[in-house]
Amino acid sequence: MVTQYDKIVNEKRIATRETKEERRKNLQKVYALAKQEKVSLAREDKKKRLLILIDPQNDFMEGIGSLPVEGSKSDIKRITNFIYRNNNSITKIMCTQDTHCPMQIFHPDWWKDRNGNTVDPYTIITYEDYKSGIWLPTCGDINRSEDYLKNMKSIQIWPEHCIEGEFGWKFEGQLLKMLYFWAITRNTMPAIVRKGTDPYSEMFGAIKAEYDPTNRKTKKVIKVVEEYDEIYIGGEASSHCLPITVKQIIEEFADRQDIISKITILEDCTSPVKGCENLQKEFFNEFRNCGIRIENSQNINL
Repeated sequence: MVTQYDKIVNEKRIATRETKEERRKNLQKVYALAKQEKVSLAREDKKKRLLILIDPQNDFMEGIGSLPVEGSKSDIKRITNFIYRNNNSITKIMCTQDTHCPMQIFHPDWWKDRNGNTVDPYTIITYEDYKSGIWLPTCGDINRSEDYLKNMKSIQIWPEHCIEGEFGWKFEGQLLKMLYFWAITRNTMPAIVRKGTDPYSEMFGAIKAEYDPTNRKTKKVIKVVEEYDEIYIGGEASSHCLPITVKQIIEEFADRQDIISKITILEDCTSPVKGCENLQKEFFNEFRNCGIRIENSQNINL
């Protein structure tokens, strides 16, 4: 390509706040650079490659997010480099977007104790706690809150995060520039999949909520996984949303090893929530046994 990487991405500005004017000027610059490129169109690719980015949002970024993941800034650096190096070979990019409102079952204001005190973030509330009256739901349908706890056994309370329309909900700014550059040069658009809008359930994975009596599924994700020859996955976090998305894909295609074997996790483009490093190890060992590849993105040139 004609455009140098650092003309698109300013690595020193990863996970920083831009003013509206800065953002407008930066995107105009990216548009102009992308239009100078002469590369093949995505629809002409003989081998169709999909990149899935899990929740690359500001609230998961170190230094600026309400639920920061250590290592996320370096993950964005490596993801943008991966897209740049393989710009002409990535057919489709799909980004999941955690999307919440303030009052959801896993946010602090949903629960209070006997004295009316709000639960602290990172508290684990069990069904037994609820039945004992230690923590009580103060929002929505109490029966649905009880049903969730009864079926899930417990729930972890998270800081408010990814509130729709707020800064933390939006995609990290430097990644966004690279996404637009790729989209314009390849004459296509990223697919955005919003997840987590149900106030009565957590939704870590991109296909379905942790508990939903109606068993709704995001068919868009299922369909796109079937369509592509190679699938690469990165994003946040490697202890929660990324591996649970992969597990849901495995469950959905339990009898289709041809699909499962298409998946490569970009190990250096994802990081675990602090204190949950062992969860990542357990998930990744399970995935290797299923035939999923786990590779360093810097060693992959498509």
